[in-house]
This record gives sequence, structure tokens and C-alpha cells, in this order.
Amino acid sequence: MKQQKTVDIEKQNYMMTLKLSRVASIVMSIVISVALAVLWVASIQEKKIGFAVHFTVLLAPFAVSMLYLTKICKILKDGDTPFRLAIAKYINHISLFLMGGGFIGYLITPLSVLEVDLGGLTFGFFIGYSAYCWIGTTLTLIAYAFKYGCKLQQESDETI
Repeated sequence: MKQQKTVDIEKQNYMMTLKLSRVASIVMSIVISVALAVLWVASIQEKKIGFAVHFTVLLAPFAVSMLYLTKICKILKDGDTPFRLAIAKYINHISLFLMGGGFIGYLITPLSVLEVDLGGLTFGFFIGYSAYCWIGTTLTLIAYAFKYGCKLQQESDETI
């Protein structure tokens, strides 16, 4: 009886963590979108569109990643195992967005200005897009590990 109660409490904690992660991902997507809108307006007023383009390339992959994380949390909430093909697919999509953002960032770096003056405050940035490529590559490997985990899970289910 006590063991069952402990399992129920652990499951409730797990579900609460997934709900909080989902809410945090949605909030981060909204915050990033609002930040992009504000930066675009400020950059247009300053006639420095390159700055807004850079931040769009910088933040858009993260906003998309947060949306995919909400989908992953929803799948985890509904199921009993994390090894599902949909999760592997979403992780792979996140990695592609990050690698694409890194590649596009390298292409547009020479074409844009990385400094903007907003009301007397000057912001200058060095953006290292290579981190996007490395994170994307790592997530691709994790996606392959999840696909392999799905295969092992299926084999395990078939033997039982």
C-alpha cells in the first residue's frame, strides 16, 4: 500500500513537471516573439534592418524549438515511455532548425550591421552561430539515439 502511494506521488510530480515545462515553453515562445517584434520596430526606426535580421535568425530557431518542446511534453504526458518515433522526429526537427539558423547566420553576417542605438543605448553583438551548428548536430545524434530506443522498445514489447 505504501509503495503504491509512493508511485502515485512520483507520477503526480512527473505530470506536474511536464505541465510546468509545457507552460514555460509556451511563455518563452511568446517572450521571444514579442522581443523580435520590438527589435524589428526599433531597427526600422533606426534604419538598421540588418540588426533585426540578425536577431530574427538568432531567436527564431529558439522560438520554434520551444513550440516543439511543448509537443514533446504533451506526448510524454500522455504516454508511459519516452521512446516514441514522434519524439525522435521532433528532436530532429529542432536540430534542423538550429543548424539552419546557424548556416543562415553565417551567410548574413557580412551583409548586416550588428550595432543599433536605442534611445541613447548602443547595443553591439558578436553572434557565434557555430554554437547553433554544434547544438543541432548534438540533437541530431540524440534523435538517432531515440530512434534506436524506439526500435529496442518495440523489440522488447514483442518478446513479452
